[in-house]
Amino acid sequence: MNQKIWTPWFTGALTGLLAAVCCVYGGTVLGASGGFLTIGSWAGRYLNAPWNELLFFKFVRPPEVTFQLMQFGGMLLGAFTAARLSNDFRLRLTPDGTANISKKQTAGWWLALFLSGALIEFGACIAGGCTSGLGISGIIQQSPAGFLFFASAFASAIITSFTLRRLKCHL
Repeated sequence: MNQKIWTPWFTGALTGLLAAVCCVYGGTVLGASGGFLTIGSWAGRYLNAPWNELLFFKFVRPPEVTFQLMQFGGMLLGAFTAARLSNDFRLRLTPDGTANISKKQTAGWWLALFLSGALIEFGACIAGGCTSGLGISGIIQQSPAGFLFFASAFASAIITSFTLRRLKCHL
């Protein structure tokens, strides 16, 4: 447990076990994208923002304490615990492997990162969930959408990888 990188076999099995426990004992699915929407709903209420008047934020995702919101706290605590156990905890803006792009960290670079994350979240909303909610929990429930999600995610990852390799992009 004190290795810097934990084996994907262990972490994958742990994620699958957690997703199964959530379904069987918690009556809910593992998923993170709903937490972002709940945080947006809380922020909308606090800031009296116009988006808070949308029916979606009034009835589908009202500002309340949800499983996904508590899961966020658990993810932060889990990441902190894993970093402490592996003796790798320190505050940093980018991972160590991104040193070759550290000189490009301008305001535009940070804006592009933020917009990319917002686009991913928007896509997760349209798709009906993120990797954990739609993919992992969907497959546990034998949902065709879960299998289709993972098939398309792997296909697009392979195409992107080959494209970036052909363009000699090293991120």
